[in-house]
Amino acid sequence: MVVRLVAVFGVMMAFSQVVVADGKAEIMRGIVAEHGEAVVTVKMAIKETMSMAEYGSEVSEYTQEIHATVISSEGLMVTSLMQLDPGSLMESMFFDEAGDDEGFETKTEVTALKVLRDKEEIDAEIVLRDSDLDLAFLRPVKKPEAMWAHVDLTAAPTVALFDPVYLLGRMGQVANRLPTVGEMRIQGIVEKPRAHYIVGEYPGMGMPIFTESGVCLGINLTRMLKISGNSGMGYTSGYTSNMACVVLPGADVVELLEQVPAYAEAK
Repeated sequence: MVVRLVAVFGVMMAFSQVVVADGKAEIMRGIVAEHGEAVVTVKMAIKETMSMAEYGSEVSEYTQEIHATVISSEGLMVTSLMQLDPGSLMESMFFDEAGDDEGFETKTEVTALKVLRDKEEIDAEIVLRDSDLDLAFLRPVKKPEAMWAHVDLTAAPTVALFDPVYLLGRMGQVANRLPTVGEMRIQGIVEKPRAHYIVGEYPGMGMPIFTESGVCLGINLTRMLKISGNSGMGYTSGYTSNMACVVLPGADVVELLEQVPAYAEAK
């Protein structure tokens, strides 16, 4: 009898785990179904100039794909400014507390932006930057005639430490750029100087994070401090001591929308 009860209990536990797993799968499928088209691939052409006093300068040109989150029906997108200006990371690595950068300079110029959407490549432009928040706002050069699928950032949900959240992303060309969802946990909540959430070790930048109810919590971005002295890029518990991946609440992104020029005013 005891053996039978143990066996039944084991089956019940396994069944409950399947139910939980299926519940999370339903959440993920729902996020993809409702918001999958709101995460887009952006192809950018970059011209990068790096120079050091001792070695001269070197110019390289290349293309790179990043991701952005559409936040309005007119195609306004947000992404991580770090993705658009990777040279700024290199500058920080050569900075010391005395202000001596050893003659190192880097300049990154985005010479072209194209949004890959509905098997089209749509010309886009940068309309606003905020280096403090690691935010860049992008938009199609020509105002779209049809409404774009987008994520609502005004809901302002609340989450607690270790709550499950879901990052909506998009795969690369090798996987036909299919939408994908990954489960994470709220690993930390930072309240000052600005509220933001810590969810993991550098997941996709510029992508939205959703709660279990399918509401957008915010956008995944980078927070980085200038490296000083001999601190270097040392790692602490899986993170560099000067860089972290953070989720900026949607309300903070919405605050900046007033600074985005209207189409008629955009250059």
